[in-house]
Amino acid sequence: LVEDNYFSSMMMAIRISGDVNFWYESGPVQDVTIRNNVFEDCNYGGGKFSALIQIDPQIESQYLDPEKPYHRNITIENNRIKSFDSPILYACSVDGLTVRNNAVEMTHTYQPFLADRANFVLEACRNVTLTGNRVDGRKPTAEIADNVLSLKTDM
Repeated sequence: LVEDNYFSSMMMAIRISGDVNFWYESGPVQDVTIRNNVFEDCNYGGGKFSALIQIDPQIESQYLDPEKPYHRNITIENNRIKSFDSPILYACSVDGLTVRNNAVEMTHTYQPFLADRANFVLEACRNVTLTGNRVDGRKPTAEIADNVLSLKTDM
């Protein structure tokens, strides 16, 4: 449970990874809830694509399979997000991902690095729910890969 925290960091605020390529130094997570937090202007360090919340197990792309997810049951809800850049969530290889009722306010604190990217990017996930999220009062944008199964959304 990650609850009632304030995040402002040079890199991602929360990263859930895992190593399935070489060292196998960390394993998958299950039953993670991220709620009622404030995220403010994270990722100002720039660099390659990264979202404010990044779920990115290290899996070779040819092995990504939504029928064999790495992480399970991750809920991201009721967070207040103030961000100068577009990517809020990148999620890969999750079964049971719920992202609901998060309020995103765009700031002008820094120049955006990835203004043209979607707010939510999903790859090789299944049983995904995206509902009730708002970016400056409007519905957020999403980039959904072809290998995302069973998606429920109001976007």
